[in-house]
Amino acid sequence: MFARLAACTGAAICDDVIIVAPRAEGLALAAELKQVLKQDLDLDLDVPKFNCFFPGDRINDDDHARALFQNALQANLQLACLFGVDAGISATWLRVAGVPTGKDEWVQQFVQEKAAAVQIDVGKLDIISDGHIHYQMLRFCQNTLLAFLGRKPPTLLMSDILAEVDATILEALCRKGTTNAHGKWNAVFRHFVDMKLQLPHFQGVFGVTDNAGSAISAFYAASVSLVQWLGLCSYPEQNFINLASTWAPGQDLANLDQWSAPILLALKQAHQNLVVMNGLSMGQLLPR
Repeated sequence: MFARLAACTGAAICDDVIIVAPRAEGLALAAELKQVLKQDLDLDLDVPKFNCFFPGDRINDDDHARALFQNALQANLQLACLFGVDAGISATWLRVAGVPTGKDEWVQQFVQEKAAAVQIDVGKLDIISDGHIHYQMLRFCQNTLLAFLGRKPPTLLMSDILAEVDATILEALCRKGTTNAHGKWNAVFRHFVDMKLQLPHFQGVFGVTDNAGSAISAFYAASVSLVQWLGLCSYPEQNFINLASTWAPGQDLANLDQWSAPILLALKQAHQNLVVMNGLSMGQLLPR
């Protein structure tokens, strides 16, 4: 289907389908995909769960995006099966497999809401009297809730928010572990205790991984691997599609100075941050 519609690119993750295309072509592909899945596999795509994201500056707001969407449906009767998408149309945001995509302000708001919920739940665990159970609940339940989210969007949008969650969890552990005596510690000793709480188990300590720090390295590692893989799959002599030109149009992946896509710029910034944090020399971003 994608081969017949040259303007469309896409991917499937578990039970999620992502289509990247101009409006008319993308809607036509979605309608055909719904029909084919029903005919061939007796599967129904849940149209009310569809999201339609209109990036760019040419659309004023979500109401404008919904109007454009409805006009496109009314102009083509073959798209009638998509009328129920209305609730998921936006010029601001898109959530795919639990990961927020869209304008920076909305991504930050999304992460902030998730972080606030974790911080509230951390406080609720104070009622647990057994210190070991309290520690296990914080380490394996609350501290891991933002781990998946923290590794996907550009870390620059989330570092401060994740650091607040880390601080809340560390404070809860110190409060429970010392029965509130930790308030007498000076700043140097408190920093030492926080370090011991966050270092991994194999170093003989508590292993409450900090989300703010690990998110940077995880985002960097995943993004570098993707860019390198796209580069390896982009030589003209190969017998399959040039993936770099499809998923990173207009970007020369071998020339960092010409990168302009937001995700690539975020990768460069993450590289610089890691260099500064670890006292390294700049070196090469992408290994050959």
